[in-house]
Amino acid sequence: MLRGAGMKTLFIALLMAAVAACAAARAADSDAASQGALASAQQKAAELARRESQAEEDLRAAAAAVKEANSLAQQKAAALDSAKALAAASPGDASLSDAVKKAAAESDDAARAASDAKTAMDAKTAEALSFGERLHAAVKAVADAKTAAEAAAKQAWVQGRLDAAGALAKKSHVAAMVIVDQGGEKSTAFRYDHFPAMERVVTKEGEFFARPAGKAWMASADWGESGVPLPAKRAAELDAMAALAMRALQPVPLDVREGNAVWSPTADPGGYRFVQSRERPLNGTTYPVFEFTDNEKENAGILPREVVAPGDWKGAPAEVTVDYFYMTGEAAPPSASPEAQIL
Repeated sequence: MLRGAGMKTLFIALLMAAVAACAAARAADSDAASQGALASAQQKAAELARRESQAEEDLRAAAAAVKEANSLAQQKAAALDSAKALAAASPGDASLSDAVKKAAAESDDAARAASDAKTAMDAKTAEALSFGERLHAAVKAVADAKTAAEAAAKQAWVQGRLDAAGALAKKSHVAAMVIVDQGGEKSTAFRYDHFPAMERVVTKEGEFFARPAGKAWMASADWGESGVPLPAKRAAELDAMAALAMRALQPVPLDVREGNAVWSPTADPGGYRFVQSRERPLNGTTYPVFEFTDNEKENAGILPREVVAPGDWKGAPAEVTVDYFYMTGEAAPPSASPEAQIL
């Protein structure tokens, strides 16, 4: 039965696994929702484009009708003028008087028809303009949805790469070279090795420490086969070093003030570099920068290679740089001496 450090390690592992699952689910759900929103926006824009095209066709037909009605009204007005002129030349001719009345009625009808046609064309013009404005808004919505979908895809991609690195750490060897820069003599560097059942820290002073699974840290140069127990303060420092080395491969927790993590590609061309910012970033805050590379040698795919992030070391701020190495063929510490395994 696990007790003490072993139980604590198991609890932390289970907790981080749950957080990782939630982060992956959020990324997948966000990506799917964004893709759905994009498809919906594209469908709406396509329907509006079709209706705008029909409205423009109707407007052209209405304009042609106005032109025809105006031409007929002009003809009827001219016929009325002619009838009036003939009646004026023969004041006593009743037939010419009737012709004037008929021409006047036809001219009035033609004028009303032209007015109705103009009213109809104005309505079609307003409709076409309305569809144009709505289509413009829909096209913008498509662009916004596409941007959101691309951003969600990036979030899902980064989360997938982090998940892959975390999965490798559970079954094979991951090494981290850590530089903690606090300026001058306060700075430090160390190497951290993580195996499924073993952890090791090598300090820049050449000290070796190991922690077999379920046990406490010890000073050990033979991967925990033998060693000297450590004071609680030194063991806590090694805990902090291990956490610092592996922090970048852990799920990013929700921040109450800033929200969830948001991954934004940097301006560097030709690489996989992302800034891990927040939904509501704070002014003046420096956020971690992750660089991903293709781990071709071990056929492990694209994984986090270097992470530069603000951190805290022994109560003081620091810039932490971590370089990761993935030895997918190693599930247990090598038989060679630890000194031979320093990169």
